[in-house]
Amino acid sequence: NPDAAVARLTEALEVAPEHAGLYLWRGDYELSRNRTAAARADWERALALSPSFPGIEDRLNTLTN
Repeated sequence: NPDAAVARLTEALEVAPEHAGLYLWRGDYELSRNRTAAARADWERALALSPSFPGIEDRLNTLTN
């Protein structure tokens, strides 16, 4: 359930706000809910936290292509 996943990831981010992977995964679930702006914001935050985290740039490129 994407709604529950986003809720749980949001809770986890309250505890670990510098965890790039949590933003990446929440962005994935946001996109699955057709919330493109929220997905982009999460992926951009993940990229800012960890520029070398695998897959972030690829995800962002899917939104611009």
